[in-house]
Amino acid sequence: MEQFPEFREFRSRRRELVLSVSQEGESTPLEELEAANERLKAHLADELLVDVRKLSPKGFERLVVELLIKMGYGGEGRKLAR
Repeated sequence: MEQFPEFREFRSRRRELVLSVSQEGESTPLEELEAANERLKAHLADELLVDVRKLSPKGFERLVVELLIKMGYGGEGRKLAR
């Protein structure tokens, strides 16, 4: 994904948002919690991306199909053969 300029721009904008929220001097506890939540989501997204990149093409295909099934697309209760 890093080969696409749009993806790199998306990631940098997300990090800038997290930094700008966390650097504000006068923030409420709720704002601090929201900023921490955004940082955690960004970190999780980065970790997931690393793990997905490690998958073989067949593994990636399985991941996508399982995700679509979990989202309600495709057959009811179908499982992929492993």
